[in-house]
Amino acid sequence: MKEQRVKVPLTMFGVSGNYASALYISAVKANLLDEVESELLSLVKASKRSSTFSQFMKDLSVTADTRVKAINDICAQAKFSEITKNFLLVVAESGRLGHIDRIAQRFS
Repeated sequence: MKEQRVKVPLTMFGVSGNYASALYISAVKANLLDEVESELLSLVKASKRSSTFSQFMKDLSVTADTRVKAINDICAQAKFSEITKNFLLVVAESGRLGHIDRIAQRFS
């Protein structure tokens, strides 16, 4: 079976651009583009509504294990797709949750 080749409609650079492009490709391949976008935007809205959550997302002193567990719990509670969950886990593990707002902007 030949793998579907997907190109992002706009080449983006930098941390947020790289992550947004990777998420776009994964979402298109899974035929979940709208769902992933909606989930990502709902996470961003939640971070804007809660200063505690927003601070958690930006705080690099929080261990990777703690970030990953929190994101796992959030994704389960919100019933996010596997694509969104896996993406957010990678972002959390790499300490890039503070970039999620910009990633979401570039993804949309």
